[in-house]
Amino acid sequence: MLALWIGVVIAGPSQFRHDADAGHGGYPVGAAAYIRLNLPAARLFNEYGWGGYLLYSFYPERRVYMDGREEMYGERFFDHFVRTMGAESGWQQTLAAAGVGATVLDPSGPLAAAMDGDPGWRRVYADRTAVVFVPAGAATAGRAGP
Repeated sequence: MLALWIGVVIAGPSQFRHDADAGHGGYPVGAAAYIRLNLPAARLFNEYGWGGYLLYSFYPERRVYMDGREEMYGERFFDHFVRTMGAESGWQQTLAAAGVGATVLDPSGPLAAAMDGDPGWRRVYADRTAVVFVPAGAATAGRAGP
């Protein structure tokens, strides 16, 4: 039992910081690395399930838009978030009003599909786990993915 506990402590969540492809349903490790290197000041809009990982990855330099503690954000804010993630009418205005400079999204989600078709946003990074978009006029450096 002690050996199992030691293995968990050693391999724990930090393994995702070193694994550039955490796999389907994994954490956006590559996207976080891209953002850290190329978008150091961008305000993030992110998938709900990745908020904790991104918060952990970027703390204390930046905040995330949403994480698993939705009760802290309030029902109205969370409802806006859900509608934005669903690419419902007004998603562009929500992101603009929040000053979002980068999104970290599941590539198969409705918001990623909407952003791919919107001239106001451009894809700057993509892997099997995540895609990063920035406003079309934003300056970025680096490459578009692994």
